[in-house]
Amino acid sequence: IRDNIKDVAGVRIVTKYIDEPKKAEELLRQIPGLGLDDTEDYITNPKESGYRALHIHANIEVFNPYDRGIHVIPVEIQLMSGLFCSFAKREHSLRYKNSVLTVEESQLMFEMWNGIYDNELRLIKLRDSMKSRQQ
Repeated sequence: IRDNIKDVAGVRIVTKYIDEPKKAEELLRQIPGLGLDDTEDYITNPKESGYRALHIHANIEVFNPYDRGIHVIPVEIQLMSGLFCSFAKREHSLRYKNSVLTVEESQLMFEMWNGIYDNELRLIKLRDSMKSRQQ
């Protein structure tokens, strides 16, 4: 089983803006005992649905008090913005009961994901504009 399991736990890190997950990934790389293996960059290369996030397969060292040993546990870390996280939860609940979407529903979902991404870019532009005025 250990050879075939990709992750036994998952964590989602939510950032304010869509340009922050890659910065957070760099911070994660500095944590002792956390080894980041591969990253699936769905921000640069979104899924077919339009979903955007970073998915990182990692290994974390965990102390087991019973055998007093260190064990390596595979985990998945998802990094995404708050807007994408909110919509991902809604998409999941819609797909959970209706796993097969019609072509029209899939297109609508894609358009919504892209609309959220467009708004993410607008938020970054607004943030940067306001920050430059304050300096």
